[in-house]
Amino acid sequence: MITLHEIINENPTWFTIERFLFKPHFLQKFCMDIQSWALEKVENDSSQNLEKQQMRRMRTLVTHAYTSVPYWKDLLDKAGIDPIDIKSIKDFQKIPITTKVKFKTISVEERISSFIKSSRHRSSVTSGSTGTPTFIVLDKWIAERRLAIRERGMRWAFGPREKKDLYIRISPRNAFYPGYIIFNVPDFSCLDEVKEKLYDISRSNNCIISSNPSIMFYLARSVEKDKKTLSLKGIIMGGEDMLSSTKEYIKKVFRCSVARQYTASEFSTLASECLYGNYHINQDQYYVEIIDSNKNIPVYEKLGKVIVTDFNNYVMPFIRYGVGDIGIIYPNHQCKCGSLFPIIELVGRDTIAIKLPNGEEHFIWKILSPLAETKIRPWILQFQMIRTSVYDFEILIVTTNEETQKELELTKKAMQKELGMSAKIKITKVHKIDVSDGAKLRSYVSLIQANEKSENDLNSNYNILRIP
Repeated sequence: MITLHEIINENPTWFTIERFLFKPHFLQKFCMDIQSWALEKVENDSSQNLEKQQMRRMRTLVTHAYTSVPYWKDLLDKAGIDPIDIKSIKDFQKIPITTKVKFKTISVEERISSFIKSSRHRSSVTSGSTGTPTFIVLDKWIAERRLAIRERGMRWAFGPREKKDLYIRISPRNAFYPGYIIFNVPDFSCLDEVKEKLYDISRSNNCIISSNPSIMFYLARSVEKDKKTLSLKGIIMGGEDMLSSTKEYIKKVFRCSVARQYTASEFSTLASECLYGNYHINQDQYYVEIIDSNKNIPVYEKLGKVIVTDFNNYVMPFIRYGVGDIGIIYPNHQCKCGSLFPIIELVGRDTIAIKLPNGEEHFIWKILSPLAETKIRPWILQFQMIRTSVYDFEILIVTTNEETQKELELTKKAMQKELGMSAKIKITKVHKIDVSDGAKLRSYVSLIQANEKSENDLNSNYNILRIP
């Protein structure tokens, strides 16, 4: 028999403030509370029961996409797949993978369900970390579900929310955060004003801040310069890369627990860090696969491409969608937190390859790996490599000022090994790496003009996602 929390979990639009003509605060809070309650109850379900829920949601999603979205009907017809025949995970995995690059070439009209009114559409774009931003459409009626998934991550990291807790959101993008104290921060010039307000707000260690790593890093630098601190219960960050050394620096300055989330514009929060530092996939909300890059088959505990199916967005369905990341999934683990949800480890982007001066081609995450090795170089807090010509590379680094000249020389030597002896490398220490207009911190930026651009150096700037 299907329980109440399973029914709520599998029908995310049943409890939303958007269903009501009038939107009083108590109804908004009720919708959020019921979504959060259902998610917490699901966490205690057995693995077998979770798999049954996944299959029900897969079949419902694929049937909906087939009957109302032109792109998915055409794709399934060409593959000879009828939704009624999907009765197992193996059947589902016969659906062809859609890459992010392919998805953005399809017209918006072909990607949107004809069954759902446009009044429920919320337009958005991805950050463009793989090149050109992708136009996406989300369902306004799942706003509470998306936020409940984010807040689940806070609970995993900091424990249940208490009545005295204040949730604070600091970001260039603030779509749906009822009950939060909101700070809109389009660039770092706004942080001084935010900092002064935070000094007044955070007085009794009851504040939990949700933000991105760049904002919190430079806020930490500013607070440290003031020789003060904020009374915080915790900080949770997502949306861009963060080195372990950066996380430890933020933790040291603010003297509170710090956690990270694996987020994507298309899906919200795919995974969250638990108290013991492991990223647990939100298995009840997304089906996440790792696909072998050569054999194109699902693999476990091996490196491969991250493929995601979103069970919640029926306006613009994402089914077996390649997000552009490389990772490893550990389905059978014994995390000390007790969660049965799979653990994922993210390594880098799977779409970004550059041609080096010697003609060799490599993924950028491998090229930049010496800068991300925080166990070897804990003094590197942030970095960015700028390619100014086919042969010239400038590496900007923000450090703890604890490095020696010898360590800088060894770092340059390690990068020389990755880029090749014909590359000209300059390492420059800076106080900050500029991020503005809501963009992510870019670990690699290419300034090469079109007439001299290397064959595979396709994107003018992009982000590397590396979670050691």
